[in-house]
Amino acid sequence: KIVSEDSMKVLVERLEQACKDKSADDQTCKRYKIREDGATRGVVLLKLEREEDVQAVVERLHKFKFEETKKDKQQKKVNFEKRAKGEHDGDANVDDDVLWCRALVGEGANPKKHRVILRNLAFHATEKQIRDSIAKQVSENAFVWDVSIPIDQKTKKVRGFAFVAFITAKDAVNCVEKLNGQKIAGRVVAVDLALSKRQEKQNQVLVEQETQKKDDAVNDDNDDGGNDDDIDDDSDDTDEDESSSSSSSSSSSSSSTT
Repeated sequence: KIVSEDSMKVLVERLEQACKDKSADDQTCKRYKIREDGATRGVVLLKLEREEDVQAVVERLHKFKFEETKKDKQQKKVNFEKRAKGEHDGDANVDDDVLWCRALVGEGANPKKHRVILRNLAFHATEKQIRDSIAKQVSENAFVWDVSIPIDQKTKKVRGFAFVAFITAKDAVNCVEKLNGQKIAGRVVAVDLALSKRQEKQNQVLVEQETQKKDDAVNDDNDDGGNDDDIDDDSDDTDEDESSSSSSSSSSSSSSTT
């Protein structure tokens, strides 16, 4: 169920306790590719009866921000000082205040299948601006599971495009239809479905197959046209009467034009 903020705090506390008492094992995390999708700390599995309930929980809990405690502020200060000195703690760049949540089965189990790519993106565009644009141009109910703005490893600058992941194919398609050609951070963007290398290869094979079918169809038509010409030529040779020959030639010409 969609719960109030107060109830959410109680639920989060219970989830934290569950993670400490009985967390998901490494085999389960590997099976569902939990670590690859961004979960970095303790993981607990919740079982729900209906898929719509799973979707509601994901929308309500994913990216949920914890209340910052005094201890959290102190730890952030320590992490900042470490990064300033060039030291990198394993968890130094992890946002401890944000909850991670994703479905393990059903349509929302693999948000990477429901991604779109935003091209021609302004270099100064932020994740918030992208999310706000989707809420305004696409739908307020379109749940954005993740926004990724790639950075060039050499120059450390953004590369001018971004990926947006949804938990339903419908939201991804709507985003392409409604956001393509619109402005984000003052610049018009091009929006397309983001395909994996496997999907691109499959699409390429389908295109080649369709092209081959069209070529075969054209060749068949050309072969049939050649046979018609042969028939017309034979009919001309057999006509001896001048007027009949003239009539036959006219008839043949009309057939060819058609």
